[in-house]
Amino acid sequence: MSDQLKSLRSLAEILSREVVAELLQIFERQYSTTSVKMLELLSERDFKNAGFMAHTMKSSAANMGATELASLYREIEYSPEKNLSLDTIKKIDERYLFFRAIADEWLRSG
Repeated sequence: MSDQLKSLRSLAEILSREVVAELLQIFERQYSTTSVKMLELLSERDFKNAGFMAHTMKSSAANMGATELASLYREIEYSPEKNLSLDTIKKIDERYLFFRAIADEWLRSG
């Protein structure tokens, strides 16, 4: 069992399955909105605001148990602008899809 699946189960024990399902929906909407905006900010070289957005998403991802995703957001949050690449955004998208698949599996199992 993955760490992310364990985290979702632990959250459900504390909060309830319904609350975690709702949090997953909120996280999905937040991710969709933020990923587009973050790309805009990075293309505009607005690293300060991209870092603020990354901080918010890092915290949200960590709270949902998506620690690898949180780590990638941390890279954006603390990366000096010259070291930031779009590869990090691509990795974020990949890790989000992986986390989403685990979350969907958890939702179906219940």
